[in-house]
This record gives sequence, C-alpha cells and structure tokens, in this order.
Amino acid sequence: MLFLRFVHLIMRCVETVSFSIAVNGSIYGFFPGKNGVRQGDPLSLYLFITCMEYFSRMLQRASMSPGFRFHPKCGIHDINHLAFADDVILLSQGDRQSVSCLFQQLLIFGKISGLSINMDKSSIYFGGVSERLKQIILEDTRLVEGSFPF
Repeated sequence: MLFLRFVHLIMRCVETVSFSIAVNGSIYGFFPGKNGVRQGDPLSLYLFITCMEYFSRMLQRASMSPGFRFHPKCGIHDINHLAFADDVILLSQGDRQSVSCLFQQLLIFGKISGLSINMDKSSIYFGGVSERLKQIILEDTRLVEGSFPF
C-alpha cells in the first residue's frame, strides 16, 4: 500500500533527526532525537491532518462500493462522515452491509496508522432499526452496549 510506504518515510524522518546546540554563535554537540514527535510539536498537527485526510478518502472510496447505502438525510450530499479535530462521526443507512463497509475502513485505518479508538468516548446510535438488526450489527462490529471494545 502506498500509504504504508508514506508512513514509513515520515517515520524515518522523525526517528532519525539529530540536534546541535548553538551557544554564543558556536555550534556544540550532535545528539540524536529519541522520542519522535510529541504532542504539541508543530509537526504533529500536520501529520494528524495528513492521516485524517487519508481516512476521509478511504471512507469516500468505501461509499462507492455497491453494498453501501447513505443515511437518507445524507445521501443527497454524499456524506458518510463528519470530522472535527480528533472526533469522527460515521453515517450510513442502518443496514448490515453499509455499517460493515464503514467499520472495515475503520479497522484498516487503525492497522495502517497505529491510531486507536477511545472506548470511553465511542458510541453507536440507531434510528428506525429493528432490535434484531441492531443486535446483528453490534455483533458484526463487536460492539457491546454501544462501545468499541478495542
């Protein structure tokens, strides 16, 4: 996958950085960076935005698969997700195949990026779905009581 190669190249840049210190106009020392990018590092924002853009494109591509159906209120605009900062809402018709399509993209993205879902902040909501179908979807996505188990 092209994205895996891109991730590898970015990580090489981040992990192989080295630093020198300038004191009174003279450069001293040459030591390697060991911790990579940390939260608050100006580069971390750009890396996160790049990852989310990739995830967004994955979801757009998934919505073109034959089994995917948009939520009735979102289909006219081809919306299958909304993102703000580090929050994402996935939207689809309440059928097994559509939910599975989005969930598979979520799993793939997690494996590629190394990012994981915060179980305490994650939920699934149903509207107009039978109790039986709701249970099937929860089993398919390994969701128990509305939370992601990983």
